[in-house]
Amino acid sequence: MISIGILALILGFVFLYLYQNQAKSGKVKLKSADRLRALQQQQQAHKDELLSIEDVEKGGVIHLDDVGLRAESFDAQIIARHLHKVDSDRIIELEADRGGSKVYISIERDDELSVDVTLTQPSLASLGISAKDIDNFVDDQKLNYDGTEYYADYYNQAIFCRDSNELNPEPYEFWDFADEDEEQYITIVRWQDGTVEANYSVVIKPRNITVYSRS
Repeated sequence: MISIGILALILGFVFLYLYQNQAKSGKVKLKSADRLRALQQQQQAHKDELLSIEDVEKGGVIHLDDVGLRAESFDAQIIARHLHKVDSDRIIELEADRGGSKVYISIERDDELSVDVTLTQPSLASLGISAKDIDNFVDDQKLNYDGTEYYADYYNQAIFCRDSNELNPEPYEFWDFADEDEEQYITIVRWQDGTVEANYSVVIKPRNITVYSRS
């Protein structure tokens, strides 16, 4: 019995010695640091999931990758958040400054998230049409812009709410034309006062959008 007690005491001293050596070498602390680092990474991943382009407000900063045929990448700061109402659909439009020029980011949530970026506003002359031609558009109407042919895709009427103010709606009608791959669009917009404008837009994958800050 005495020998067993002595053996247990010796083993106790051995375990104590090993633990103290681990503590001195930083191994015990290292395990705690690993747990803290894993927790921080988990919190950051959760934070990244919460930073959605749908939630970005005026003042927010975003980064876009692989935009358009030139695969552009750039940062942009949101200077206004607007709303478009098309039938029962509500489409968010972020007006953004990319440094010297503006882009407009349209965001729609249906079964999945769809995002388009309006890069330029070509003149009607560059599309080979005039404002008077719009009333004569046919179902198989085509447009040509920058060497690409666009086909009539969609027509509807809508309401624009500047700065998301639904108490001051601005009605308009629009014609969408898409390329064969439905990755590029020309949209002809006619406002209630008769003003006509054209927008050139491209589809961007949500995964190519990084939100740095919401506002």
